[in-house]
Amino acid sequence: MARIRHSIEIARDIHDVFSFVTTPKFWKHWHPSTVRIAGDSGRSLRLGEHVTEEFRAFGCSHRVRWRVTECVPPCRWAAEGHQTPGGMATLTYTLRRSAAGTLLTGEFSYHMPNPLLAIVDRLIVRQRIASESAEAVRHLKALLENSTTAARGVGADLTITTDSKDG
Repeated sequence: MARIRHSIEIARDIHDVFSFVTTPKFWKHWHPSTVRIAGDSGRSLRLGEHVTEEFRAFGCSHRVRWRVTECVPPCRWAAEGHQTPGGMATLTYTLRRSAAGTLLTGEFSYHMPNPLLAIVDRLIVRQRIASESAEAVRHLKALLENSTTAARGVGADLTITTDSKDG
């Protein structure tokens, strides 16, 4: 199983960051491979809920169905993804308060469905995913820290709503 992990400090309240990263409609604004989301994506997903993400990788479109397996606002959120044929992944966000606001750690782990793809992963895919993940957290930080995000064309779609302030 491959694991890719990135941490970044974001100068925003932990509740805002949690709500933003766990709301699928925002993913396309900060993750470079996300193309479209299908399902109830307009709010932070809760335990057991699911959404389908369409993403682009290596020139091809793919779909993965994410199901939330852990949700402890505002500290931890995890989802398991299944892709045909046989691909499986886990996405986990761990958040904690920091001097700057919030320290976000994202971990993406995945399993290739056959030995040939596992070799291709080691040679090519893993580096590309790691690079995109690093780019994604930089985009996330920029979006959440920039008060002029709306002026850059993202618009009102980035309004953050928080269900509760527990934790």
